[in-house]
Amino acid sequence: MTTPSSEAEKILPVTLTNRSHVRVRSAGPKDEALESVGLFRGLISVGGESSLAIELN
Repeated sequence: MTTPSSEAEKILPVTLTNRSHVRVRSAGPKDEALESVGLFRGLISVGGESSLAIELN
């Protein structure tokens, strides 16, 4: 493993905490993307599938 030689090369880990601001792009109609913006509220299970709970703006 190599260490970064400067501050600009450091990669910070992505963390998703409660009340983090999120922007989600998902498949929309035709060739368009559907963009949702809001606050992350946690993980939920719907019909056996894990999903993000987002409070939309």
